[in-house]
Amino acid sequence: MKSKKLSSLIVTSIFFVAINVNAQTTWNLIGNSGTTPGTNFVGTTDAKALIFKTTNVERMQLSAVGNLRIGAPVAGLPGAKLSFNDVNDVVNGTGNDGITWYSPTPLNYGIYKTAGSFTAPNYQQLQLNWITGIVLNPGTAYGKSFVDIQGGGLRVSSGNVGIGTLTPTFAKLVVQPNSAINNTPDSQTGLSVEKQTTATTTRRLFMVPHLQGWGYNQLSRDGDFGMFWADAIAGGGQNSTAGLVIAPFAFPNNGIRITALGNVGIGTALDVNPSNFRLSVAAFNTGSGIWVQTPTGASYGIKTDVTDDATRAFVITKAGVENFKVLGNGNVYARQITVQLTTFPDYVFKKDYKLKSLSEVEKYINTNGRLPETPSADEIECKGGNLGELVKLQMRKIEELTLYVIEQNKQINEQKQRIEALEAD
Repeated sequence: MKSKKLSSLIVTSIFFVAINVNAQTTWNLIGNSGTTPGTNFVGTTDAKALIFKTTNVERMQLSAVGNLRIGAPVAGLPGAKLSFNDVNDVVNGTGNDGITWYSPTPLNYGIYKTAGSFTAPNYQQLQLNWITGIVLNPGTAYGKSFVDIQGGGLRVSSGNVGIGTLTPTFAKLVVQPNSAINNTPDSQTGLSVEKQTTATTTRRLFMVPHLQGWGYNQLSRDGDFGMFWADAIAGGGQNSTAGLVIAPFAFPNNGIRITALGNVGIGTALDVNPSNFRLSVAAFNTGSGIWVQTPTGASYGIKTDVTDDATRAFVITKAGVENFKVLGNGNVYARQITVQLTTFPDYVFKKDYKLKSLSEVEKYINTNGRLPETPSADEIECKGGNLGELVKLQMRKIEELTLYVIEQNKQINEQKQRIEALEAD
C-alpha cells in the first residue's frame, strides 16, 4: 500500500487505541482536556515501535528510535527519520508514492518516484514537480552556500537555462551579468571554461559581451566583444582589438586571431603586423605556410581580384626587398625563372633529323607569315603561350638556324676555294 497524509493516518489510528493516562482516566476518543505534556501521550513506554493501522492493516510505524515509516511493513524500514515503503509496489509513478501539497494533482505539486520497477537498466528516479516553478536558494552567507550537483552530472532535457536572468528566451543557455552597468568586468559575467595551472594562475576560455579593464595575449582590450583565451599572462590591458582568439597556449603569437575588423592572423600577433592585411600567416616551422587543395574540376585555387593595373596582386619579399611580384595588369617581375621540361630539342642535331630546305621555309613564310611550327600572333594574343613550350620552340628554331648557317658556311668556303683556284690559273 502507499503512504497517506500523516495527519489523517494518526486520526484514523486513534480509533483503535485506548491508552490509560493515569489510574483514574482514559484517553478520550472525542478529545481530552487537562493533559500534561510529557506525562500524557500516545505511545509506548518500552523499547517497542508504535504501529498505526486502518481497516486492521498496518499503515505506519514509528520506531523505538524515532524513525517514521509510511506504508506497508518492509524489512529494514524505517531506516531514516522518514521512510516510505517498498519502491516496487504496484502504484509507482501515480503520485501516491511521495509527498504532495495539492492532493487532486499530486504529480504537479510534489516529490515522488517515477514509474517502473527498481531494476536495471531503467531504475526509478526521484522527481520534483511544481508547475508554477521551483527555486533553489542556498544563500550566500557561508563557504558552502551553493547547490552542488554530483554523480552523473546535470542534464536539461527540455526548456532553456538562464544564469543571471529570469527570461532565457532566445537560446538554450542565456548568461547575463549581475550588474546593469554596461562595462561589467568579465569576472562577473559571461561564460568561462577554466583550468587552474598554479596557485595564482588560471587558464581560461571565456565569452563576454563587454570586456572591461582586462587584456590577454596581445589581442584584446577594454571594451572587446567575443571569445577570448586567457593563459594567465596579462597583455597590459590595452592591446589590439580582438574579436576571437583560439588556442594561443604558451606562445603569444600562436593560434588563430580575428580582429573586430575581420582581419585574421594565423600564428602571428596582429598588433605587430601591418593592420591593413586581411590575412596574416607566420611560419612556425619548416612545415608551416599555406596549402590549397582543390578538387577535380575546380575553377580556381587562389584568385585575386584587383581594379588597378599597378596593384601588387602577389608579392614575395625577402628582407624588405620585393623579389617576385605580379601586378594587376599581368606583368610579372622576378629575379630568375626556372622552367622544368621533360624534353629539349637537341634532336635537331641528329643525322636523321629532316631539316626543311631554305626554299621550303621561304615558301611557308610567304604563305603564312610566320616560321613553320610556330603559333600565330593572333593565337598568342588571344590565348597566350606556354612558356616552356615556347622556349623549346625557340631553341629548336635557333638550332635549325645554326644548321642553315653551317650549310651556308660550307657553300661559301667551297665557292671561295673555287675562286682562289680560278685566280691562280
